[in-house]
Amino acid sequence: MINETSKPELYDKKSFEDKGLGPNTEYDGRSSKDKGLGPNAEYDRRSSEDKGLGPNAEYDRRSSEDKGLGPNTEYDGRSSKDKGLAPFTDMNEYLTKDENKNSPYGINDITHKTDDNGDVYCKDGKLKPNNTYIINGNKYTTDHNGRIISVEAKPIINPENARNNSEQTQVGGKDRRPNDQGGHIIGRDMNGDGGIGNLLPMDGTINQSDYKRMENEVKKKLENGEDVTTNTKVIYNGDSSRPDEIITTIEVDGKKDTVWKFDNNIDGSLMKEVPENGKDIVQDKANETGGEISSIKEKYDEKGNLVETTVYITYKDENGNNNKASVIIENK
Repeated sequence: MINETSKPELYDKKSFEDKGLGPNTEYDGRSSKDKGLGPNAEYDRRSSEDKGLGPNAEYDRRSSEDKGLGPNTEYDGRSSKDKGLAPFTDMNEYLTKDENKNSPYGINDITHKTDDNGDVYCKDGKLKPNNTYIINGNKYTTDHNGRIISVEAKPIINPENARNNSEQTQVGGKDRRPNDQGGHIIGRDMNGDGGIGNLLPMDGTINQSDYKRMENEVKKKLENGEDVTTNTKVIYNGDSSRPDEIITTIEVDGKKDTVWKFDNNIDGSLMKEVPENGKDIVQDKANETGGEISSIKEKYDEKGNLVETTVYITYKDENGNNNKASVIIENK
């Protein structure tokens, strides 16, 4: 027979001030002022003034005056009376810069994201306009519409960062096309972030084929011990959130190595980038396959001279599957 006093006590919908409770106790649907609660306890839908809460605790839909919250805490959909939480500013007044780095938090059901420096770069799923932010050491710049227009990165081989499926399916908004995917500007396996701050609406063929080919070449250079940096420019038409063209310059040991140009519309607009001595053969290949240029790779020598251009043409075979044809043009 179990001694009745040895059973776990249930504390529901009541006020409790006992100071002897141990760590990891569950308190649901009640108010508690207990000062002895240990780390990692679960606090849901209640008011708490406890000053001893540990780092990385999750606080949902409650009012809190606690000043001891640790770094990387997620604050979603809750009301806070803390005087340091001012809209859009920022947890910078609430947590120190070190505590606030790369931390999402919510104010009035609106999620804010902070970068490596603890600065807000994204509010309610929208990037801050006319802004520069740094994620995982990679530098991003936005224009007046909050669109990413340039990225300076130092890729490294890294286990894949977490994917954000929701943001991948939403990036581009109303300008997104049916075949688009959320493409990572810096690959997740090269220290690129998985979220909106590192995403563009990319044509599925570009993302999974042409852009992937470039990423594989970068990874091969890194695996060979080469010092690689990338500079990406993103070109838009008008106020569209969907880019027309993406241009990435790859430098090795501080010297330009290759330049990749991607046509996100695959509509033939890259023909103007084909060297004059190769235009005819490229056009013939496009006519033969019924395809269009999807990307161009330019190779440079150690002195920065263009030595070779490879043109990739995307076309559909008799079964409707995407295929690639390439034309290599030697510089003269």
